[in-house]
Amino acid sequence: MTIQSEPKTGAPERVAVLIDFMNAYEGAMQAVGADRSNPGTAGQFNPWSVARLIVARREERRGRPHLLVMVGVYRGMPSPTRDRQGASRSYRQVARWKRDAAKLKAPLKIRTRPLAYDNDGKPHEKGIDTMLVVDLALGAARDQFSAAVVFSGDADLLPGVEAAASLGVACDSASWVGGGRRLQQQPVEYSYLLSSEDYRMVRDHTDYRRKLRPR
Repeated sequence: MTIQSEPKTGAPERVAVLIDFMNAYEGAMQAVGADRSNPGTAGQFNPWSVARLIVARREERRGRPHLLVMVGVYRGMPSPTRDRQGASRSYRQVARWKRDAAKLKAPLKIRTRPLAYDNDGKPHEKGIDTMLVVDLALGAARDQFSAAVVFSGDADLLPGVEAAASLGVACDSASWVGGGRRLQQQPVEYSYLLSSEDYRMVRDHTDYRRKLRPR
């Protein structure tokens, strides 16, 4: 699979992978992240590695070259005043993703918004689905990609998929085997299911509860 340079022969499909991070993380915890020997890393995965794996599967299924042009990661961030440990862990994780992407010159786009909190202190995401839907629809309108894979089981993302498909973008979904709901409704063309073996390939073993050493 090509990342930055196009193959010498054939026109590649320009693919974007958009990851609803908490949806994918919770799916991993439910399906394949049951190894809780280290609770600081259970369910974690590397978004860039997941995207490359999905695109490699798509390339094999479609039988033509693919070019990974964008990996979007969408996630809510805990409040430092309400959840100091959670905030530190999340910010360290995002910082690691950004550093690794810069080293690889990878087309990784990380989009975050602060979590909202109920009166009882329970956190929930606000605006994450909207950001993903907007990026999917605008990217299709601007011809930034010819195919998109949405890693989520959230049906609220369907308006973005429908908009992209109406503009000629081939839209697929991805999820973990046994990880809850799958996004399979039309116009989703194909659903990629990632197994526990796949999870072991992309698992992030970094414990972000601790300060990270430079690498």
